[in-house]
Amino acid sequence: MTSLGVTFRSATRDDALFVAPLIYAIGRRDLDRLFTGLAPGFGPLEVVTRFYQADGGMFSWRNTELALVDGIRTGFITAYRTTSRQGSTAWLARAAAKLGARALLLLAWRGVAPARTLQRHKAGSWYIAFVGVSPDQQSLGVGSSLIERSIQS
Repeated sequence: MTSLGVTFRSATRDDALFVAPLIYAIGRRDLDRLFTGLAPGFGPLEVVTRFYQADGGMFSWRNTELALVDGIRTGFITAYRTTSRQGSTAWLARAAAKLGARALLLLAWRGVAPARTLQRHKAGSWYIAFVGVSPDQQSLGVGSSLIERSIQS
């Protein structure tokens, strides 16, 4: 059941300041390990923000929908339909390339590219990468509403 007063809208690149910190909070331990030192002058949160602003992939704004309560962003879901049985590294390569060749090499060395390439998905399945809700709005049904809406899409 949808929470009272929750509306939804597609995310934009400009939602990075809301979504990226929530993604980072959800996966901080893993993201710190993967993204620390990836590009000079960029911490893990900045890398997540760059990946969110890219056109495709598990962090992308194109795959993200926001939940709003009284018109204020309160949560998000990043999900997408897989088109093949293989994982994809194309989005990762495009986003990392913007950070420089060193970033691509470090991600490959840390095993991200091979893991994404070898990851298996049933073609046409729905993949939920992240669901996040602002701490002050948790336990009010916002996350459940996002998942329920995603399943119905």
